[in-house]
Amino acid sequence: KNIRVHPDDKSTHMYSSIIYTEDPNTYVPDRTEYTNERVEKWGIEPPSSQESDDGGIESFISKMMMSSNTSWEYDMHDLENPEMQFIDVLIGRRSKYNNSDEITAAMKFTHVVRIEMCECENDVWRRVRVPSGIGLSVFHDQVVCPVMGWSRGYHGYAFEDPRDGTIIGPSKNGAYIDTMHVPMIYKKVMDDKGCPLAALLAKKGDVAY
Repeated sequence: KNIRVHPDDKSTHMYSSIIYTEDPNTYVPDRTEYTNERVEKWGIEPPSSQESDDGGIESFISKMMMSSNTSWEYDMHDLENPEMQFIDVLIGRRSKYNNSDEITAAMKFTHVVRIEMCECENDVWRRVRVPSGIGLSVFHDQVVCPVMGWSRGYHGYAFEDPRDGTIIGPSKNGAYIDTMHVPMIYKKVMDDKGCPLAALLAKKGDVAY
């Protein structure tokens, strides 16, 4: 299944069970198992683990330390840990979709997008019209930030596709002040360079986060 586990990896019990039971070449998360059918974090964590973590901050720190202690073992073999290996296959699949004839055809049109602040006391939103082929990096920098009144090139960002949990963002740009938090929040992001808006919002009514 394209996943290699180092024999000295003591973190195997902390990885998602999905990477051991599913083939990343064919895996598709079941959206009905997620709240509001919103698949998160690549869909490799069971929905129950996204709702709560009984271990709290101590469990989180323990996982981070264990992962750090075993990372060098994979580095020696030019590998990432099993979860990252699984995600890399998902990224490869998503890249093919982004460059498919279906998306290329969709890029000829125009998107009218409602940008809305979630979990906000007040109803804060903007409506914009943009080319469907606009790259996500450009969309964030030249559309989202200006219309929302945010500073450009300062905070990190990521787009999340609720259909399959794909996380797309500036994976190769470490200039943002909070890029360091990406591994803790999303595990990994697919680089948004060359990824068009049409691949994230494929049809009318689609939502992204």
